[in-house]
Amino acid sequence: MQNKILLVESDPIFRDLTVAILQKGKVEFDVVESTDECRAYLAKEKPSLIIIDLEHISEGTPALLPHIRDDLEIPMIVTTAENIDLDFERIIRQKLNLVLNKPMKSTELLNVIDRLLHPDPATWFGLENYLPDAKMFRISLKRSTQIREAISAIFKKVDEWGFDFNLKFEMDLVWQEMITNALYHSHGYTEFKQRRIPIELPDPYEVVIRFGYNDNQFGISIRDFRGTLTPEKILSSLNVAVNQQQMLEKSIQTGEDISAQILDRGRGLDIMRRMAGEYYFVIENNKSTEIIIIYDRNFEKDDPYSSLKIFMLPDH
Repeated sequence: MQNKILLVESDPIFRDLTVAILQKGKVEFDVVESTDECRAYLAKEKPSLIIIDLEHISEGTPALLPHIRDDLEIPMIVTTAENIDLDFERIIRQKLNLVLNKPMKSTELLNVIDRLLHPDPATWFGLENYLPDAKMFRISLKRSTQIREAISAIFKKVDEWGFDFNLKFEMDLVWQEMITNALYHSHGYTEFKQRRIPIELPDPYEVVIRFGYNDNQFGISIRDFRGTLTPEKILSSLNVAVNQQQMLEKSIQTGEDISAQILDRGRGLDIMRRMAGEYYFVIENNKSTEIIIIYDRNFEKDDPYSSLKIFMLPDH
C-alpha cells in the first residue's frame, strides 16, 4: 500500500507552501484545515504520517495528540511559525521530538518525511545519507586527549576546501561539547568529565567522527556505539539552555547579576541548533547515537527560531 501523508494546516500561505514541497517530493497526501476535520479524517482513514501545526495537537476535548500518537500510533511532524523557545516546557511535556519551524525548507521536510516513512538504520545513520555527493573523511577516537587534535585537523580541512565560516569559535565549542559528551557521558564517565579526568575507552568501543563536503555544504557527524542518549535527555539539556538564554536577556535589561545561575549544560546543543543549516539527532536505543550537523557554504542564520529534529528508531 502506498504511503499517504495527512497535512493539517489552517494558514493558507503555509498550507500552499507545504503542498508545493509535497508535490515536489512526489508523495501522496491529503489536506485538512482544522482539528475537527483532522479528527473526522482519522475516523475513516489511517495515514502513514501526519504533518500538523503545534496548536492543533492540543485543541479540542479530548486532545488530538494522544489519539494520534498513542491510539493510532501514527508518526508526526509538528510544525510552528512561532519561536519554540517561548513554549519549550510544552514541547517537553508533550514529548515532541520533531518540531519544524515554518516556512520549512523543502530539503529539510522531505528528508524528515523519508526517514519517518522508512525507519532503517542503514539510511538513518551515516553522514553520507544527509550530505549527497560528498567527499568523506573519518577519525576514530579512543581517548579524551585526542579531541583537540581531531578538531584542529577538521578545521584544517575546512580551510583547504575553501569554506570561510565566520563562526568558527562557536563551531569549535559545539564540536568539543558533542565529542566530549560522546566519549564521557555515553560510556558512563560523567563523574570523570566533571572532575576533568582524561579517559580511554575500553575495546571495542570508540567514537567515530565523519566529516566531508560537497559543492555547497560541509557536514560533520559524531557517533558513539552505546545508544544511551535519549530524547528526554536532549530536551532537558536544551530546556536548561533556553531558560538560561531567557535569564541572560532579562538580566541585560534589569542589570541583575545571574553569573551564579549560569551552567555549561546544554550550551553546545543550543548553539548548534541556532546556527546550523540542518542538524539531526539519530538514536537507536542501547546501540548507537549519532549527531549530524550540516553547514551551508554561504549560510547565515538571520532568524531567532530553530527546529528540533530527533530521530528515534522504533524498538523491535
